[in-house]
Amino acid sequence: MTATRLRGFCGRRGLLVALSVAAVALAGAGQVSAAAKQLSVCKIGCAYPSIQAAIDAADNGGTVKIAAGTYNGSLIIEKSITLVGVAADQTTITQSGLDSVVTISSGVSVTIKAITITGGSAEVCLDGACSGSGGGIDNSGTLMLQNSTVSDNHSTGNGGGISNDGTVTLNNSAVSGNDAGNGGGISNSGTLTLHNSTVSDNTAGSPSVNGNLGGGIFNVGTVWLNDSTISGNTVGGGIYNGGTATLSNTMVNGNTVGGGISNLGTLTLRESTVADNGGIFGGGITNSGTVKLSDTTVSGNSALFGGGIYNYGTVNLSNTTVANNTAEIDGGGIDNVGGTVALFNSTVNGNDPNDLVGV
Repeated sequence: MTATRLRGFCGRRGLLVALSVAAVALAGAGQVSAAAKQLSVCKIGCAYPSIQAAIDAADNGGTVKIAAGTYNGSLIIEKSITLVGVAADQTTITQSGLDSVVTISSGVSVTIKAITITGGSAEVCLDGACSGSGGGIDNSGTLMLQNSTVSDNHSTGNGGGISNDGTVTLNNSAVSGNDAGNGGGISNSGTLTLHNSTVSDNTAGSPSVNGNLGGGIFNVGTVWLNDSTISGNTVGGGIYNGGTATLSNTMVNGNTVGGGISNLGTLTLRESTVADNGGIFGGGITNSGTVKLSDTTVSGNSALFGGGIYNYGTVNLSNTTVANNTAEIDGGGIDNVGGTVALFNSTVNGNDPNDLVGV
C-alpha cells in the first residue's frame, strides 16, 4: 500500500471511530435523559392529580414528584419507584378507610422522601378475631424512607406505623404516635435499619390475638439501630427483640409498661444508653436470651424486680455502668434469676435497694 493510500485509509478509519464515539455519547445522553424523567402530582395544573395514577403511569425505576398538599393513600406499589415530596410537614399521604396508606409488593425497590404518612388503619376482623398489618406502610419489598414521618396510624395486628417482612431503612425519619397489637411503631420480621431516626410515643395496646409486645419496635428478624432514639413508647415498652438486634450510639429512654428492652434473642448494645424506663420485670432490660453491653450506661430505670436489668439468660457487660436504678422489691441494679452475668471492667453501684442479686 502506498503512503498516499495509507494516509487515506487512516483518515477514513479515524472518521469512523470519531462518528462511533459520538453516536455512543448521544445514546448515553438519551439514556440519562430517560432515567431523569419524572412525573408530577399536584392539586391543580399537573397531568396527575392522584399519586396512584402517577405510579401506574411511571416507568419502572421512575420518579414521582409530589407538590405540597394532602393526598389520598391506599397506594399499591408493584414497581420500583421514588416518591419525593416537598417536605414532611408539607406533603402528606393519608386515607380514611380500613387499609394501609402504602402497600409495597415483594421484588421492588421504593424510596420515599420528604413525606408524612398518616391516618392508616389496617383492620381485618372475622368472627371477633382481628388482624392486619402496617397501618402506615405494609412492606414486602425494599424500602428507603428519608426525611419522612410515619405517624398516627393503627393496626389491629402487627406494625401500627410500619410492618416489614422485606428490607426497610430509615434515614433522618420519625415513627410516632402509632398503635398496634404488636409493634406499635414498627413490626419487623425482615431486616430493619435506622440511621439518625426516632421511634417515639407509640403503643402496642390495640386489641389483638397477639401479646401487645414492643410498643416502639417488635422484632423477630434483624434490626440495626445507629445514632437513633427509642423513647416514650408504652404498653410493650421500647423494644421487644425475639431475633437479632444491634444498637450503636442509640438512646432507649422513657419507655413504660414493658421497660426499655425485652430480649428473648440476641441483643448487642455499643456506646448506648438505656435510661428512665419502667416496667414490672427489668425496668431497663429484661433478658432471657443473650445480651452483650459495651461502653454502655443503664441508669435511672425502675421496676418491681431488676430496676436496671432482670436476667434469666446470659448477660455480658464490658466497660459498662449500671447505676441509680430502683427496684421496689429486689435487684435495684441487676436481678439475676438462674441466669449468667459476667462483668468486665464494669460498675454496678448506687442502685436501690441493692446493686446485685444472684450474681
